[in-house]
Amino acid sequence: MNAPFLELGFYFGTVPGTQAVARLSRWLIERGHDPYRASIALLDDAHENLYEKQIEERCVTSVGELTELLNERGKAVVQVSFRGASEVVSDSDEAVVAQLSVSPLAAVADNCPVAIWLDGSPFAGPSEVTIPGSQSAGRRAFQLFRDAVEDVRPSYGSLTVEYGLECPTDLREDPRSNAFRDFYIARAFIGADRIEQIKAVAAGAYIVEVDHGLFVFCYEAFAPETVAISSSAANALSAAVAQLIANRAPAPLGPLV
Repeated sequence: MNAPFLELGFYFGTVPGTQAVARLSRWLIERGHDPYRASIALLDDAHENLYEKQIEERCVTSVGELTELLNERGKAVVQVSFRGASEVVSDSDEAVVAQLSVSPLAAVADNCPVAIWLDGSPFAGPSEVTIPGSQSAGRRAFQLFRDAVEDVRPSYGSLTVEYGLECPTDLREDPRSNAFRDFYIARAFIGADRIEQIKAVAAGAYIVEVDHGLFVFCYEAFAPETVAISSSAANALSAAVAQLIANRAPAPLGPLV
């Protein structure tokens, strides 16, 4: 897969990390992707930090084998690699579903965000610079992200280029996030009043309000229509949304794997 990576990041408030990997893996399989490799962490405790454990690579030759791995106790599936025609970049055929790294505190108190990594080469460079092919690839990325949200229903999600989505626990420790320039947030997660606050701060961005939440896009290449929001305003929006999530009262969570 070519760098930079396009990241479709998702946080599920009530879905533990490996279950979230399973949900996104099933979604990719339904769209024609085939798993071929999985990275496994062996855990002594359900709340251990995955990326501090030894990672074991496993070949996966079928959907059934992947399902067995996802269901094994004492193991967390950290990453799953897939082959299949990219829906964003035509000459790329790889996708990766991965649990994202979190702080030691979040490893105990929260769920890991999960991402789909794709070839993001059309989006290399500053967001203010238009790269040939980025507009058409960006529209496809927008549609893929929206399809994923509609099908897997996260608490919130982001569409970024090599920037990992943070969980609420880590946002409470440091809300200076760049993930919420192009994002979705569920009404049931953040509340109707805060949806209205976000819409007010996001003036000039491309906004789609649906019955279950809100999509906001500031990056010209991703938005289906012209946006009129500056880079500094998009950064301020991202910080404001991160602070709203950080200020939200944490909900009781289940085990991480």
